[in-house]
Amino acid sequence: ATVSRIGSSFCTYFCDHVPVDWHDLASHHDFELDKRYRRALIDRGVYQFPLPCRQCLISAAHTADDIDRTLEITREVLKAL
Repeated sequence: ATVSRIGSSFCTYFCDHVPVDWHDLASHHDFELDKRYRRALIDRGVYQFPLPCRQCLISAAHTADDIDRTLEITREVLKAL
């Protein structure tokens, strides 16, 4: 996976690079894995919009503990997948 970030927005891509356009994304991103990844996060209490390639946000409402817990759950999900 590759993570792209701009400010507080980020997106995880299941390919070996950050896609540069839609054609690159369509050719290299694993959409099915992305869908399973997001649903597994939701099942464990971490909400990411449940459609592939949707950006996620970190805001001032998130505490350091929220972020640490999200990272912990993300590691668990990736190991399970």
